[in-house]
Amino acid sequence: MKTWSVFLLLSAVSAALQGASPDARGFIRDWLIGGAYPSYLVDGADRGFRDDPLAEKGGEANLRPYEGMRDTALFKADKSKLIAGIGSTNEWGFKEDKTFPVVWKTFTQKGESPVVTLDGRFGPIDDHMIVYAACRIESPETRKIRLRIGSDDDFKAWLNGKLVGSANSSQGVVPDNFLHDAELRRGLNVLVLKVVDRTHGSGFCLAVSDRENRPMTDLVIRTDDPAREAEKRDNLARTPDAFDNGAYALLSLAETISLAGKNTLRVTVGSEKRGSCDALLTVNFPGRPALTFRRRIEFTGRPVVWSEPVELPPGSCRAVLALTRTGDAKPFSILEKTFEIHDPAAVSKRNAELQKQRAGWLAKLKAEEKRKQELIRTGSALEQRHAAHYKMQEEAYAALRRKNRGGPEAQSIDEPLAPAPGALRRRILLNGDRWQISEGFSRDAKNNGRTPPPEEMWKPGILPRTHFNRYFRTWYYPVENANPKDPYGKVVSRRGWESFTFDETLTRQKFRARLDIDLGPDAGERSWEFVCETVNGLLKVYLNGEYCGRWEGNIGIVRIPLKGVKPGANRLELYFSDPVTEFKLTKTPQFQERFGITGDLLLESAAAGVHLRDAAVKTRFRNNTIETENELMNRTAAPAEVRLVNSCVLDGRVRFRLPEMKGTVPPGGTLTLRSTGVWNDPVLWGIGGPYGNPVLYDLVSDLYVGGKLADRSVRPFGFREFWIAGSDFFLNGRHIILQGDVGTRGLDNRKHCDVLFPLLRADGINTIRNHDGAFQSPEFFRSCDRLGMLAYANMYPVLHENGRDTPETFIFRTTNSPQARAMRTICAITGAGSGWCGTIRAWSCFRPTMKSSRRRGTPRPRRSSTYATTGSARCTVSTSKTSTRNGS
Repeated sequence: MKTWSVFLLLSAVSAALQGASPDARGFIRDWLIGGAYPSYLVDGADRGFRDDPLAEKGGEANLRPYEGMRDTALFKADKSKLIAGIGSTNEWGFKEDKTFPVVWKTFTQKGESPVVTLDGRFGPIDDHMIVYAACRIESPETRKIRLRIGSDDDFKAWLNGKLVGSANSSQGVVPDNFLHDAELRRGLNVLVLKVVDRTHGSGFCLAVSDRENRPMTDLVIRTDDPAREAEKRDNLARTPDAFDNGAYALLSLAETISLAGKNTLRVTVGSEKRGSCDALLTVNFPGRPALTFRRRIEFTGRPVVWSEPVELPPGSCRAVLALTRTGDAKPFSILEKTFEIHDPAAVSKRNAELQKQRAGWLAKLKAEEKRKQELIRTGSALEQRHAAHYKMQEEAYAALRRKNRGGPEAQSIDEPLAPAPGALRRRILLNGDRWQISEGFSRDAKNNGRTPPPEEMWKPGILPRTHFNRYFRTWYYPVENANPKDPYGKVVSRRGWESFTFDETLTRQKFRARLDIDLGPDAGERSWEFVCETVNGLLKVYLNGEYCGRWEGNIGIVRIPLKGVKPGANRLELYFSDPVTEFKLTKTPQFQERFGITGDLLLESAAAGVHLRDAAVKTRFRNNTIETENELMNRTAAPAEVRLVNSCVLDGRVRFRLPEMKGTVPPGGTLTLRSTGVWNDPVLWGIGGPYGNPVLYDLVSDLYVGGKLADRSVRPFGFREFWIAGSDFFLNGRHIILQGDVGTRGLDNRKHCDVLFPLLRADGINTIRNHDGAFQSPEFFRSCDRLGMLAYANMYPVLHENGRDTPETFIFRTTNSPQARAMRTICAITGAGSGWCGTIRAWSCFRPTMKSSRRRGTPRPRRSSTYATTGSARCTVSTSKTSTRNGS
């Protein structure tokens, strides 16, 4: 039994060395497999088909693998994906770069199926990968063949370094799915197959047949290079140049530089089998007689070595060694190698040309190096000039600031903020799922546009909410069109989201919402406003059935005074229509992608009929001044004598007080009070470093009516000044280079900004551009204020040509935001010469009457502190009467 076991083991080893044949159907079952390499996702598509991970090692087409060959594969992490907060940074879930070993191993596919499965072979890498399979096909003669390939997913196939077939597609393994014609040469042929897996399984199969699809079973399939095995077995100096039918040969010239003339051709030949044979060495030259040499050689287990003198002409020559056994008519092995022989005169001439070229390039390099040094010196001198210029400007601004310093009254103070019992504002957040939603109805001119739907149509719903045109449902939700040709028809859940049901009410272009809310027993004694921070469309507001006002547009904070407020329970009702459908708010005859009541909803109230409606702050670093503009409203029927005090508060402590203001608010009208103070040492708002940190004060405005504190309003602001001097920008007296303009939309999410902005700042970005659109929100500007980021507040007049959004409503959102100074930069630089920017500049110099552009039922738009102006007096007063017109 032991003797037979040893014999069987030796037979198996011998079979492995001798190779195997394709199966009866022509399928190759013995392979060398190496992998896995990464196939990165770019724009949602795997790049593995196009990428060559072996490019630095000779390229995948020239791959010549062997058993145990080693390599490494780097799977890179993409740190930018951390922004998404998904906890991983590449296609395989790795947070850091990872390197895996690649070891080529022999694999034999057993069983009935010829399909080689690649799943689970490469550790944690099971998708988005590249795997190579290779073998050597030994053919007894030159043959025209057909490769029959099945692959999951993409593949490329090379035969002897030539691409013979490929498919850039995703599919399962189907035998004979792809047919490609090729040609085998006599002897060894290297076949390399590249398989790219996208997701969900991977594998391949390959069969060899003739052009009539008849399997070729007389081929020999080797998983290792027999020439390399001969090198190890016979202790050769290098790998043989040729191998055929068990015999190998090394053919070389004695002179390492192959020049025409006398030389010596060295021959080393060996065989896996012992015995004698006749060797015929032929050296062929194009257009000249061949040289022939004959020799009788004996294979005894060691290589046979000899040399032949040759006279070689310039050009290509081919050395062919034919080995024939005694008594045979045809050689059993043909081994060949081609040499390129160079003409010494041509080589000398070419060398002289190269030397001349080299001298010319060296001279140019020297001249360029000299020019480079001159440019470096010039650049350094310019940098020094600029630095000196900026330093001079900064010193001039510092001197101007010192000149404008005030006395002791202009120094910061540190006093507690007095409590304001009974005068505090109330803010009630209305976001949530306690709303009721129903379909909207067309206008009803007889009832101020209010046509309540039947009670049975009201359903529980959520506000705020974003609505979509039906066409875009598949863009934003995990659904797909049941009929791909009908994007407006029925949708079904995508694979993996079977439990998700799309809410079709989100595609309604008109809807109503109502909410019952208890405002407390003193609600009737207070003044109330409905506030929504983002609306894209038309909005009408009703309270207890009474029409309160309307809004049209997609930019601006909506503030509508409420009428008919009752103690206790009140019903708030909203009517919404998208910007296109019914009210024709745009000239563009297309559908609106996104619309709805998308911002936070609130009710704000003040304690008295006379209250502060708005407060704007303008700070001047160079003049050490702070200016406020305060709009007061009187909703009573009698004039009101008022006194207003503005305090700058930081960390709950009063740091500065502006001169108090006095005046009389007419009944049913408004009063504007302005105050200016000199403040020597405020904490500056900046973007970090020498510009200051993003410190925000609170402007606390205490309104006294009849000597009693009646209202307290709190508005955040930052003390800073941003200006342009020639073509340079300055922030807080220091030169600044604006870097960024990372244009994006949808930055209305605080968490998004909290993650994105620090990453941008770490990369040197200090300015970000927010594209105006359906998702405009004040949260973007608030995040810039908190995190120290300048903002380009984009607005294009072409988008607002119908008057539904004016520069005033757009700029109103940025009142008191220190980051928004860059908005004027856009107007002054990119908009030079445009009529719209001229309007903005003019508007920045005075407060115009906006009756023609205001929406009916909406309050007068506020002016941004960015464009505030200063009078010569420390306190100025203006009054006006206001009225609200009902309309539909």
